[in-house]
Amino acid sequence: MGLDNVDLLVKIEKTFGISISDHEAEEIETVGELHNTVWGKLDHQNKEKCISQSLFYKIRQYVIDNFKSQKKDFLLSTNLNDVFPKKNRKDFYLKFSQNLNIEVPNLTLNESWNKFLNYFGMIIILGGLLISAILIIVFDYTKWSLVTPILGIILTAIISKKLEPLRTTINPSLVLDFIPKLVSLNYSTLSQKDGISRIEMESIINHLIADTAGLEIDLITSDKKICHDLGID
Repeated sequence: MGLDNVDLLVKIEKTFGISISDHEAEEIETVGELHNTVWGKLDHQNKEKCISQSLFYKIRQYVIDNFKSQKKDFLLSTNLNDVFPKKNRKDFYLKFSQNLNIEVPNLTLNESWNKFLNYFGMIIILGGLLISAILIIVFDYTKWSLVTPILGIILTAIISKKLEPLRTTINPSLVLDFIPKLVSLNYSTLSQKDGISRIEMESIINHLIADTAGLEIDLITSDKKICHDLGID
């Protein structure tokens, strides 16, 4: 079992409050088999009530009460970045979390700033490695070989910290994707009250797999082999 696979299993065990033995893990080949294993270990099964539906109604009511929105305008396709005011969004988002008593995904940089940070970090770190190679090959400064890459990492972290005030983008942005993320983050408290359906459990696991593998959620289907198809080994 590879490191990524161990990381995925730890996330699943922590999220659902279960334990998957090494023997059970070795027998799991597909996403569907992982679904079956986890479902068989859950104490809070509920085949009727839907946590996601309940959350949707709560969020919709909150939006109606606080942002003067109409019920007909709040749909699964609604972009939350169009709902929460951009000005003071961090405060509105925090209030939303506190009022509904739920953990929410962290706000992120918008696409442009996120690309800038990724490219900046890549250039700085790769440039540091290149300088290190020159120091070693040309000047035989082996003891300084790791200094420039480390400085690059530190500089990238500093820039990322400086960009914190610009992290105002709600991600996932669509209600359709935002609610499963909320269910994943708040599983332990939500399931104890209402239980969880098989569909919602599968959605949580699929999101954990997507986060671990760095893949789009649409690519995670029950027939996919976790190692060979999704690259988690």
